[in-house]
Amino acid sequence: MRKFIVFIFLITLTLPLILHSKTVEAHASLERSDPPAYASLRSAPSRVRLWFAEPVEPKLTSIKLYDSSGQRVDKGDLRIEENGLSASVGLKEKANGVITVEWSNVSKVDGHGISGSFVFGIGTNSIPKQENTSQQPNTSFKFVFASTIVRFLNFLFMALTLGGLIFLLGVVNHVSNLNSRKRLSVPVDRIVRLSIFALLLVSLMIWPLEVWASGEGNLYGMGNILDTRLGLIWLIRLILVVLGASILTLVPNKEYSSWIAVFTNLGVLLTTSLISHSASSISSLINDYLHLTAMAIWVGGLLSFILLLSRAVKLTEDGQAVYQILPAFSKIAITCVAVLAATGIYSAFIHVRYLNALTGTIYGLLVLSKAVLLVPALMIAAGNLYMRSKRLQQAIKRLPWFPINTRQLLLSTRVEALIIIVILMTTGVLTTFSPPVSGQRPNAAFYAEAKADSATIALSVDPAFAGVTNSIDVELSNGGLPVSNASEVLVRFSNPAEGISQSEAKARNIGNGHYTLYGPYFGIAGDWQVQIVAHIPGKADANSTFLVPIDPIRVITQDGITVSLETEPRWVYLGETNRFRITVRNSRSGAPVANAQIKMAFLMPAHGHFLDVFTSRQSPGVFITGDVEMPMAGEWIAEIQVSIPGRHVNTYQIKLLVHTRQQ
Repeated sequence: MRKFIVFIFLITLTLPLILHSKTVEAHASLERSDPPAYASLRSAPSRVRLWFAEPVEPKLTSIKLYDSSGQRVDKGDLRIEENGLSASVGLKEKANGVITVEWSNVSKVDGHGISGSFVFGIGTNSIPKQENTSQQPNTSFKFVFASTIVRFLNFLFMALTLGGLIFLLGVVNHVSNLNSRKRLSVPVDRIVRLSIFALLLVSLMIWPLEVWASGEGNLYGMGNILDTRLGLIWLIRLILVVLGASILTLVPNKEYSSWIAVFTNLGVLLTTSLISHSASSISSLINDYLHLTAMAIWVGGLLSFILLLSRAVKLTEDGQAVYQILPAFSKIAITCVAVLAATGIYSAFIHVRYLNALTGTIYGLLVLSKAVLLVPALMIAAGNLYMRSKRLQQAIKRLPWFPINTRQLLLSTRVEALIIIVILMTTGVLTTFSPPVSGQRPNAAFYAEAKADSATIALSVDPAFAGVTNSIDVELSNGGLPVSNASEVLVRFSNPAEGISQSEAKARNIGNGHYTLYGPYFGIAGDWQVQIVAHIPGKADANSTFLVPIDPIRVITQDGITVSLETEPRWVYLGETNRFRITVRNSRSGAPVANAQIKMAFLMPAHGHFLDVFTSRQSPGVFITGDVEMPMAGEWIAEIQVSIPGRHVNTYQIKLLVHTRQQ
């Protein structure tokens, strides 16, 4: 038995690691925006665009723009692009002053909703500071108490249903006395039936509460439920619960109906994992499903055992039968605990990777609370295993009844169950919050780290284009913990190759070790030197210089057509292969020009270079190249010839900088 438990533990621990895993994102949180938060623009942009960490549900996503008087200044023409990772809305031409962006969404991956806001300015240099800002524009998730209660009840009734069924089939059937077996089955069977109907009611509440939690504050989207991934999973869940309840109620063969209900409830658990924080990768999804299943079998079995133990105090014959099933339940419980420990460790690792995220965020503290609460529950369970000792078994054989030990066992299991209920409530709160993103690499155009004397410096620059407002974030940490007490963080910019001397700006402390700047600090394209100097009280200054490649804007509008050029990878380096993506849009509507055709070549007039490039159509208005290797570093021109039936052929020239990678 011990070897089997170790085997299960190791398999559960290594299975997710064998599969390729990726960092689990925190709902569809806001990663960046154009314009960036706190940007000060000379003129109004045509659209405000947001990028999210996960694809969003189009019909449950909202972007609203307000001016300083509270009037709506967006056009209401929301667009979802890039397979749901980007959303944009048009801005009215007369918009001016401080613009507030309010957004909300529901993730297509985990089904959770969040909302947030940030500001930028048009024709103004004074941008008011928002409270509780983070490295990215403020992302807030409305904690809804009702949603937390529903999540707790969902876990509880799933456990009572599946755990009760497994307890009936795998534990109570070990009772040798047929009459005792029938009597013990009745209360557990009754609890299972009540729980599955309660689970149906809880399932009916999940969808509206998820939509409410998205930030809309109403039941917006209920009529379009089947048009979303979340809605489809919710419908499948309802069907499985109704099917399980119907079979348990209508099929006379209890063992046959119980096994079918086990499989339908395993499906219900899977639907819960599919809308969890772990739904964004296969390995974390499998891990979460194993964790949920082990939890349900252990908790449901324990509560069923307590129910029978309460009867055992009153009935001598049933009391002896309860002691007969104790070894069988112990085997199941130990296996479930081993699986819970392994999957819990892995889950904590993928959601909370850093010590500062564990102790410095609500999500991390809730994970820590679960672990602390689990320790006494496991100690009580280990103590109860003593009841299986040979000495006790011999005592039971000698005496018709052993009431003192039964009452002690009942008391300890009730305390254990109470702790587990608190853990389930903590889990209900935990799943309402988003996992921390602190400590994870930001999705910025440029990101690099360097170790200094007194801190590790991480620099992010986005979008890393010349002549526009760039978001510059400096993150200071020491031993994995954020350094938030720097008295001053200076950012110095220079471009010696272009004869641009050093300029200096002071970054603003926004908390959790992050210091930010927003502004047009890179006037021209090229390789810029960015020096970070952080004054930390009581320690030596943290000082490091980064080489940041800044590219020219790769978008040009001419004769009502906008042509944009994207590269993969983000920067073009000498001697390395790149792929290019060209998009042709109507500059007024923003829609791709479906019947456009293009020809493309790269020119370097200063040296007489010419490179013809073959393009193929990827989708309407979108074209891609194969692998292209640029033969020389420096400034090139991407010459794109666009032909549209019924219109003149136009040529668009976009500057492209080919960098030399530093050794």
